[in-house]
Amino acid sequence: MLKETGENTISLDPAIFPLPFALQIGGEIKKRVSEVLGIRGVEVRVQKHIMADEIDKTL
Repeated sequence: MLKETGENTISLDPAIFPLPFALQIGGEIKKRVSEVLGIRGVEVRVQKHIMADEIDKTL
């Protein structure tokens, strides 16, 4: 759901995805959501992945 501030948080649960694939999916989600009219900020959080913290820092 879009917040009044125009910001949105998306949680991604790619527990079984290889690291490059998780980064690609997260980056693509962030890019495409940021292109939606009314969106002013996008934060993508990866959950339950062994390297979630590293992926979140990269995204």
